[in-house]
Formats: sequence, C-alpha cells, structure tokens
Amino acid sequence: DISSHPFADNPLVFIAPVGHPLAGRRGLTWGDLAQWPLLMREAGSGTRLAIERAFRANGWPFAPRMVIASNEAIKESVLAGLGIAVVSRHTLHHAGGEDLVELDVEGFPVRTVWSVVHWRRKVFSPAAEAFLAHLGVNVGSQVQPVSQRMPSRVCSNSRHSPPPLHKP
Repeated sequence: DISSHPFADNPLVFIAPVGHPLAGRRGLTWGDLAQWPLLMREAGSGTRLAIERAFRANGWPFAPRMVIASNEAIKESVLAGLGIAVVSRHTLHHAGGEDLVELDVEGFPVRTVWSVVHWRRKVFSPAAEAFLAHLGVNVGSQVQPVSQRMPSRVCSNSRHSPPPLHKP
C-alpha cells in the first residue's frame, strides 16, 4: 500500500574541523578514526541506520560517544572539538560548512537515497503536486489529476458553500 520514489542521492561522509589532525589525509581507515570520539544521530534516524549497517559491513565497532538529534547540533559539536561525525554531504553546504572538512575514509561515502514515500492511493493537494514536480518525482497514474478530483463546491450545505461569483 506504500509507494516510494527516489529523488536525490544522499552520500554520508565523515566530517572534522578544518584544523583537525585527520583533515587532508587520504585513505583513512577505522584504525585512524577509532581514537576520536564519534558523534552520531539518534537511534531510528535514517543516517544512523545506514551508518550502523556500514560499520557492521566493515567489521567496525559502533560506539558513539555522544548522540545528537540534529545535523546542525552535530556540526556545531564537531566545530567545538567534541569529536568527528557522519552526516549527509548536503549539510556541509549550509552555515558552518566552510569550517568543516570531509574526511577521506575507506568505504565512504556511504550511498543512500532520499525518497518521497506515500500511501499508494494518496490524493495530493495542488501544492504537494507542485512540490513533487519540483523534485522531479512522478507519482504515476494512480493519482487523479487535480481537475478531476476538485469538487465544484466545498460542502453541499448552502451555509458553507462558497459565495456565488458576481460579474460586473
């Protein structure tokens, strides 16, 4: 009953402050990273799930030092020197990103995809349809065009009907 439509790549990368000892080094391994506190998103977040999977696949222990519920707070914590973190590469292009660097870590970036997920029989509002079109998402033919589903009157009760249009 659910439909999913991918619309953008979401690479997950390790980050550190510009002056960090790992910044600028190539081919970092878990051994290089393990000595630094790991800051991570909360359990249940998409980033956290993808990173837990990547750590398992690489045989790395997953033991975040601090769990933080927002990307902005994670970036600020990394800037403050509290540790290194894994975030979406897209977050580096926002405020604070110029003081952070992506670390070159073997097996990274972890590739994930952002998707629009909805009930298969969902009827979208015109605003939602415009947003989906902006994202380049085609939800398919299961959705009726707006013109076929918009009622001519909001409510059959005349007290709640829109006022008649008057032509001058």
